[in-house]
Amino acid sequence: MNKIFKIIAFICVLSGCGFKPLYYKDNIAHNDIFIKPIPDFLGQQLRFELRDKLSPAGFPKNPTYYLEVKLEKKLLEKQAFRSDATATRNTMQLTAKFSLIKDGEIIFKDIAYSRSSYDILKNPYATLSSQKDSEKNMIILLAEKIALRVDVFLKNDARNIEHEKEK
Repeated sequence: MNKIFKIIAFICVLSGCGFKPLYYKDNIAHNDIFIKPIPDFLGQQLRFELRDKLSPAGFPKNPTYYLEVKLEKKLLEKQAFRSDATATRNTMQLTAKFSLIKDGEIIFKDIAYSRSSYDILKNPYATLSSQKDSEKNMIILLAEKIALRVDVFLKNDARNIEHEKEK
């Protein structure tokens, strides 16, 4: 009984402070963001991941916002050397510089990073497969980071607009 009372009290406190979950359907201008094409295959994958997260119904016909992303892939270092001086691990980093544009003006700009390592195996196909899997995981992580930052910006921007209207 005491546990139920604590849960009900907690819910009442949260509702009283104006708390709304980040992904509450009325909070964010989803399906109003067009993701501009990103060069290369990894860019294409990132664009589709972002579309799934920011515009799940597909790209909008008349978007309010445009998301521009520049993706850079770097092989950082080779690690874990064998006795014959060949590396057994590679570390890669993807850097995404992104801008949210409204009415031709950049309203939000940020950078997201993702880093991953993969094994260099004796079989070249296995190494390639390991590298591609690592790249895919980095793309998913980058898309989540970008989508979260854009969502938070839009939520705060909407809150600021509402606050200005009240004045």
